[in-house]
Amino acid sequence: MLLGQTEGLAPRGLDRFTPGGRGISPGGRRGLGPLLQVTNSISVAPNGNTFVTATCPAGTTVISGGGLPSTYADYLVGSVRNGNGWTAYVHSTSGATTTLTAYAYCLVGGSSN
Repeated sequence: MLLGQTEGLAPRGLDRFTPGGRGISPGGRRGLGPLLQVTNSISVAPNGNTFVTATCPAGTTVISGGGLPSTYADYLVGSVRNGNGWTAYVHSTSGATTTLTAYAYCLVGGSSN
């Protein structure tokens, strides 16, 4: 291939994403597989900072996640993959005890890396 040559390299449609059209295609989608949602919640002290992790069970692989505070007075300050789970971090400005929930979306049959 010559430098700058692009013919045949750019996808013209999802069905041409990989050589021979064996990639994802609009007419014959292959999904990731079954997903499992795992949650874990923790109490947040008034005006406190904390974190909670939702962990995928054995035989599954975390592929995404997030966190949800129970009130607008709590600020989600981080949400990251952590091992085979998802951790959410919160800063509370509430004068009352609130709740933080972490969510992990796990691919069934996947292997963690």
